[in-house]
Amino acid sequence: MGAALGLAVVTAPAGTFHDCRREYSAIGMSGVLPALSFVVARGRFGPYSL
Repeated sequence: MGAALGLAVVTAPAGTFHDCRREYSAIGMSGVLPALSFVVARGRFGPYSL
């Protein structure tokens, strides 16, 4: 859980960073990675975890 949430916390402000540097092609991945890591953390440690 720690690694997945840590990745989400670190990559969440990356979209703003890429926007400031006008790197618009990288903004999409900066939104996808935190979302996927949240899904992994939720699936692994959520109420219906295996």
